[in-house]
Amino acid sequence: MSGRILAPLGLAMFLLAACGGGDRGDSGKVLRSAPPAASGLIDAGDAQSFSDLAWQHGQASAGRDVHGDPLIRADWKGKPYEIWFYGCEDGRACRDVRFVARRDMRVDDHAIADWNASHRFGKLHRRPDGRLEMQMNVTLAGGVSPENLAAQFDTWGLVLVQLAAL
Repeated sequence: MSGRILAPLGLAMFLLAACGGGDRGDSGKVLRSAPPAASGLIDAGDAQSFSDLAWQHGQASAGRDVHGDPLIRADWKGKPYEIWFYGCEDGRACRDVRFVARRDMRVDDHAIADWNASHRFGKLHRRPDGRLEMQMNVTLAGGVSPENLAAQFDTWGLVLVQLAAL
């Protein structure tokens, strides 16, 4: 057997070892706590950096959700959205974020399915109240550069512009 190919049993053992430990999230899957960000990097525990970037494109206000986790309400050039923080411990040390926008738009289920099939960023669904909800998840485990986070905001802004054109 080639040294580049793992035997099926060896691969299975490797995967089991790699998935062990950590706490359980909503899905029941094992989640690991995110390591702290290296110096100069931004992670989801730094809500202020998110708020600062949001202000570059419109108004933003930072607060807390019902669980005590950070929550940012903002707008991208007049298009309202929120940033939800996930996997937080006591309102800090969050693992990732979700950008969320809700719109009162009449769009059929076929258009929603087409959007999700043809767009890499931003997933669209209909809420029980009939409104559309766009979501874009961003994981920041270990931290990202300020430039990377700014690029995430730019991607979200493009998603919002595309949503408005739907």
